[in-house]
Amino acid sequence: MVTNPYFAGKEKELLRAQIARIVQTTSIVPKGYFKKQEDSEREIVEVGEEERKLPGFEDLRHSHSWCHLAPSILKCGRTAHLQPEPPREEPPNYDPATALKELEVQDPYEERLKPLTLDSSVGDCEIAWTIKTIGDSRLYKEDYKDSTFTNGIIMIRSLVWPGAYVFYKDDRWFSFYVGFGHKADSADYYPVMPPLPREEVAEVLEQSEPNPKEGEEEEKIDPETASGFINKLREIIDDNDKFENMLNRVFDVFDVDRSGELDRKEIRNFLKFFSKELQIPMGHRPIQEFFRGFDTDKSGLISKEELSDPLKGLLMIWVDTLKENLAEASA
Repeated sequence: MVTNPYFAGKEKELLRAQIARIVQTTSIVPKGYFKKQEDSEREIVEVGEEERKLPGFEDLRHSHSWCHLAPSILKCGRTAHLQPEPPREEPPNYDPATALKELEVQDPYEERLKPLTLDSSVGDCEIAWTIKTIGDSRLYKEDYKDSTFTNGIIMIRSLVWPGAYVFYKDDRWFSFYVGFGHKADSADYYPVMPPLPREEVAEVLEQSEPNPKEGEEEEKIDPETASGFINKLREIIDDNDKFENMLNRVFDVFDVDRSGELDRKEIRNFLKFFSKELQIPMGHRPIQEFFRGFDTDKSGLISKEELSDPLKGLLMIWVDTLKENLAEASA
């Protein structure tokens, strides 16, 4: 599960936990429909029809006439405390009942059938529920009876869990929830999108110091050495066996992961080497154009066969560049 805050469990467990929280908070009944058991404050029973006295329609339009049905969820995530495990070195006066009472003091139970008026407020609102009447709420007297009836419907909306509603009419009520599973007071999390990738800045070419220090002399090109290197490159370009040998050596140098193919990072290092030697600025776009032109099988990788033509072309450019530099030095 990728959530914020982090949830240490599976999606089904998170869904089950959220459903339990929503049901516990939004399950409400009219006051007087249930009562606490005489021998247990934690248990409730339904009041018999003969002694049941539900609030009237006018009273049910106020939150003090409604109460919670489900038991509260404790901090431990349960509705009842488990018997605490005894310590490894149990003291002589250890009493399990006392330990359980201490646990209940730290994490107390909420009152059963707690009225809605005791619910905590939400944000800037002073209430946790809104109650509204829909339709004709006037009371009418039934013929031949002393009782009254109304055609109105009471709608109760939870502000704690947006999307939770309870509808009441003629001593019957039902509730439903349609929402995103988030409490109203929980901060929404909107991850910030990362910035768009920028094109890589063209590398700055290394230039000779325009004002060399005393004693430093600019390195001069030896015409004999340069001519020999140029002839060597021409020989490699024209001889297929020598070029194949050089291709294998170059490929092995830049194939760092020994995968048999060059990825974008390895091609970047390949172009970076020749751009420095040829004094050609290189940014991010030439790499894209390189793959677009020479990745014939569109695999996103450059094989040794696909590297042959660009390597030969770069060697030829290198020869021409050396010839121009040699001519300028000789002038």
